[in-house]
Amino acid sequence: MVERLKDACMLEAHKKDFLKMHDVVRDFAISKENSSWNEHNYVIQAGIGLAEISLLKYQTTSLLLQDNEPHEKIPHEFFLAFPAQRVLNLSGAGIRALPSSINSLRQLHALIIQNFHMLTELPPIGKLHNLKLLDCDITRVCCLPPGMDKLTNLKVLNLPVIDFKNISKGFFLKLSSIEMLNMLDREMINLRPLSLIGATCFDEISSQHSMTSLFIRVASSSIFNKDHTWMSRLKRFHIDVGNTPTHVQLNKSRRMINVSKCEIFSNGEL
Repeated sequence: MVERLKDACMLEAHKKDFLKMHDVVRDFAISKENSSWNEHNYVIQAGIGLAEISLLKYQTTSLLLQDNEPHEKIPHEFFLAFPAQRVLNLSGAGIRALPSSINSLRQLHALIIQNFHMLTELPPIGKLHNLKLLDCDITRVCCLPPGMDKLTNLKVLNLPVIDFKNISKGFFLKLSSIEMLNMLDREMINLRPLSLIGATCFDEISSQHSMTSLFIRVASSSIFNKDHTWMSRLKRFHIDVGNTPTHVQLNKSRRMINVSKCEIFSNGEL
């Protein structure tokens, strides 16, 4: 099928192992889709910057801006132009910070900001009451954003390496709808100190009966001494024990406990 499209000049060879759409076909596709965007509830804007987009008012439900590396900054008022947004994907952008206007996306269900190598913190998101998925994989974010405890509908949290010292007691109990929690960092494990979950946080996490998948690093094997029912309840888990960086491949389909130093079992915890 690809070769047929190339023979018809609808696709062109572009570098090694890459194809691109012919400019005429691309322009026609964009104009065709925009002519009926009200019917399908989406709009395509190509070749303009984020500042120009923010001047327009859209009722779209999905905004996909991933892999836009040249953009290092999002205009402060940008997200005010998308009040009906439900899916926002900014993965792979060169953006260093997110504006506080992201907190205005009251209908947002999914916020995906993977591969943000320059992003160190998130703005307050406490008003995103409908958020069900927050994916911040491969970023430099190390602390939970303000208002995180208000996200009671959150089902999936992918936010590796968190500073648990700043997490208040009872925080994880407020995430009563959580189904998948991933706080294991595999991409930047050598770039910053490891954050370890203590007994109190683990008790709160493991007591969530809605939880099906758990990927975390714990401080000591002693936290396993109390209640083991979570092991049979979870469908999949990967738990690293100890503060030594390990490079065991994270397989999210397994049930696995990885021990980095045997001496932590000197008191017979196992």
